[in-house]
Amino acid sequence: MTLSSSVSAAVPLYTMGNLCLGSSSHVTAGAVAVRGGLTVGAGAGVGASGAPIDRADVAGGCAGNPCSNADGVWATAMTQTPPTLTAPVPNWDYWYANAAPGPKHGCDTSTGTVPVFDNDGLRNKSVTTVFSLTPATSYSCIVGPPANPTGQLSWDATSRVLTVSGTIFIDGQVKIDNGQINRYVGQAVLYVSGAFNLANGSKMCAVVAGTDCDFSTNAWDPNTNLFGVVSNGNGGVGVFAGNSVQLGCNDRFQGALFGTNAVYFASGVSPAKQQGPMVASTVVFSSSAVAYPFKSIQAVPRSLPGQSVNAAHVNPPQNFSE
Repeated sequence: MTLSSSVSAAVPLYTMGNLCLGSSSHVTAGAVAVRGGLTVGAGAGVGASGAPIDRADVAGGCAGNPCSNADGVWATAMTQTPPTLTAPVPNWDYWYANAAPGPKHGCDTSTGTVPVFDNDGLRNKSVTTVFSLTPATSYSCIVGPPANPTGQLSWDATSRVLTVSGTIFIDGQVKIDNGQINRYVGQAVLYVSGAFNLANGSKMCAVVAGTDCDFSTNAWDPNTNLFGVVSNGNGGVGVFAGNSVQLGCNDRFQGALFGTNAVYFASGVSPAKQQGPMVASTVVFSSSAVAYPFKSIQAVPRSLPGQSVNAAHVNPPQNFSE
């Protein structure tokens, strides 16, 4: 995991490999667990004197020795025994077959130009046209009763609101590129076989404040409003090779991100910003990127990686006599 120069992270970080903090980058809150080594650049730090983070567990230490204040690490507890976590694995084939809307379950009702979910019955990135979640015109795809849908992906281009529910699967690449501040409503997980790209200074927020997402800790409740994206991409149209998820300059995302390959945040005058959980093979925060803290998530969508795909089992009724 790499935090380039002037990156600010106020969230817990866990990496199976090394954690590298570029110059003037800081981890200001939460806990840090590193199964490799920790490198702290000039002017960078984990916690601060008088403001330590909760704990720093770094197996490989700093420069081969146990990390200490002298290395720019301040934590209430410091050890070389990080916890062992198993990275969640997406059930790609299950959700390819069962997502609704998705390749095997199209829209029951639709308006406008809805996504092409698949082209050939195989999970192989068969959809070559990049689908924009935020085009200039509205669209709606609903599975089940419109009043209580099983799944939904609908875009109101006038109000710039994306309404989502259930699990959605597109066998291709997806982008948000309208250069506007957008808002989503609902809880859903979008699986994409290709990359997921935010570009042109686009913002996808759960809560809006003025011209940006409201990143204050208590503004967004992910237990009631959470959009997750799970990407199996490795580069693509407008996406660097090796990236599953890419946020460009001035792009914002408030939600959950999973990348089979890298989740990449670009640098710039107005850097990329994100709030929500992230899991990836590699996470790269370029210069001045920011990761904000968020509320604990108790109501986790069933289709996020790591959750059981088994539906609840209801026991059959039994006979009782007085």
